[in-house]
Amino acid sequence: MPPQLDLRRDEDMEYLYIPARQEENVSIEAGQRAGFLAVDPSLLSVKIACDFPIYVYVSTASRFVLLKAENLPITRKQLQQVQSGGRRPFFVPQDFAGSLKALAAQNLRALASNTDMDPATRSRQTYAISKALLAGVFTPDADRRRVEEASRCVGDALTDLIGTGREALRHLILAESHDPGIYTHSLNICVLGTALVHYLHPERPREHLQDLAQGFLLHDIGKIDIPWEIWTKPDKLTESERELVQKHPLYGFQRIEKFERISEEARRIVLHHHEHCDGTGYPFGLSAEEISEAARICAIIEPFDDLTSDRPYHKRVTVFQALQTMKEEGMQRYDFDLYKAFLHFFRDVSNPGH
Repeated sequence: MPPQLDLRRDEDMEYLYIPARQEENVSIEAGQRAGFLAVDPSLLSVKIACDFPIYVYVSTASRFVLLKAENLPITRKQLQQVQSGGRRPFFVPQDFAGSLKALAAQNLRALASNTDMDPATRSRQTYAISKALLAGVFTPDADRRRVEEASRCVGDALTDLIGTGREALRHLILAESHDPGIYTHSLNICVLGTALVHYLHPERPREHLQDLAQGFLLHDIGKIDIPWEIWTKPDKLTESERELVQKHPLYGFQRIEKFERISEEARRIVLHHHEHCDGTGYPFGLSAEEISEAARICAIIEPFDDLTSDRPYHKRVTVFQALQTMKEEGMQRYDFDLYKAFLHFFRDVSNPGH
C-alpha cells in the first residue's frame, strides 16, 4: 500500500498550498495526489475570474473529479459545492501554479481589509495566504522581482489588517505558526514588528508602516546565501561557521540593493537587525543611537520568535518564559523602553476585553 500523504504536515504540502484547519483536512494516497496542488476554498469567489481548472476529491470513489474546466468562470453553484464540505481543499493541476499564485496575491489585500468578515477567519486566512505566497521566495535562485513583489504584497496586506483593529491583530498573532522555515519566521517578525510600530505610533501614515513591513519580512533574506545545514545544526557552531552566520545581514542588504520599491529605513532593518544597544552586535558593532528604532524593535522580536519556536538546538518555550529569558540573559543588548513597550503590547493584545 502506498504511503499516506497527510495534508496537515507542512513537509507534505506544495509551496502554494493554503492550509485549512487541521480537523477539516483530508488524507489522500501519495500516488493519487501527484500532480495536484491542494488549495483552501476561501481563495475562490464568484466575483473574481480564475482561468485554471478545479477538481474536487471524491473519497468514496478515491479519485479526483473535474468541477470547473479551464478558462471558465466559477459559478455560484460550483462555489457552494466546493465550500459545502467545510474547509476541505479543492485541487488544481500543478501546471497552473502561476495562475493560482496570481489569484492569491490578487485576493490578499481585499481579504485583509474586509471588515465584514469576522476577525478570526479573516486573520487566519490572511496569515495562511501570506505564508503560501512567501514560501517560494526565500530560495537562493528566487527572481529578484518576484521577491520584491511578494514582500510588498504581503507587507501591504498585513499592514491593512493590523489597521482594522485590535481583535483582528489578536487573531493574527494566534494564527502564527512556528516551524523552522525562514519564510514563516519572517512572516511572524513582520506581524509583530509592524503591529508594535503601529501600537507605539498610531499616527504614522499607512505608507510608512507598509515600508517597514517589507523590511521586517526581508530582514533574514541573507540567510539563503549560507548553507542550510549550518542553520539546522543542533551542536555549537565552529568559529568559522559563526563568522559566516554573522555575515547574513550583509548578504541580505546586498540582495535588496537593487530593489526599486524599498525604503532606506527598511534597508536598515535588514542590515542592522542583529546590532545591540551595548555595541556587542554584528556586523558593525553599532551602539544604540546609531540603530534605527525599527531595527531595535527587530532585535527584540527576533530572539522572542526564536525562543517560542522549535529549533534544532532547542525546544520552544512559552511567551512568558521567552520574555523572562531575554530579560535575564541579555537585557543590556536591547532598548529597554522598547522591551517594556513590547510587554505592554502583548498584555493589551492578549486581553480581549481590554
